Amino acid sequence: MLLHADNVRVRFGGVTAVDGASLQVAAGEFLGLIGPNGSGKTTLFNSITGDQKVSEGRIHFNGQDVTGWAKYKRARAGLARTYQNVQVFPEMLVTENLIFAAEARGQSPSPQRVRELVDFLSLTHLAHERAGNLSYGQKKLLSIGLAVISDPQILLLDEPMAAVNPVMVDLIAERLDALNKLGVTIVLVEHNLPIVLKHCSRVAVLNFGRIIYNGPATGVRADDGVAEAYLGRAYSLPAKVPS
Repeated sequence: MLLHADNVRVRFGGVTAVDGASLQVAAGEFLGLIGPNGSGKTTLFNSITGDQKVSEGRIHFNGQDVTGWAKYKRARAGLARTYQNVQVFPEMLVTENLIFAAEARGQSPSPQRVRELVDFLSLTHLAHERAGNLSYGQKKLLSIGLAVISDPQILLLDEPMAAVNPVMVDLIAERLDALNKLGVTIVLVEHNLPIVLKHCSRVAVLNFGRIIYNGPATGVRADDGVAEAYLGRAYSLPAKVPS
């Protein structure tokens, strides 16, 4: 198992944001992590990446207990992520952003590696543009590039398609599929349920800090607990997943 968050609890004073959540991710998976706003998804991500200390539980990555590891050490071990708020360096060129992100993890990417990643992200025509001049969706693509420039084993994505136009949503989803086929394990937090159900083979659902469903994406539609968490007891999720 590449990643195992084991019985994780995260408390902020008297509030328990993550309440005994356990999550296993196998190498090569494309896992969707969904749940209502405030369910603890980002906090669970933070506990995995080292942005947030756990109150209880353990984090295992690639066979090692990394619970006490600093964030930078986890990143250099191959655990990368993006954030809800786009984090790029606006005054740097697109290529400079990628080089700087790699160097921050102790790597020196070749010019060819940078060009290939820019092309992969469909940002070739913007390679020498300042990142601050990109559209919001293009910045989202670049932020994914900043995470993958160092060839991570696993990529945790926190709402990479939020507030992005539909054309860019499809492009981002297609690029994530391509990354997964290249061997990058992906955990995707996303509120766009049709995208999650279309692209993820397995889905875990958080509600009030607890995993209430963990199984095939096709099973999410029929699970009463998931429907109640999102829509209330009288409703259910759509029966058909868009193709």
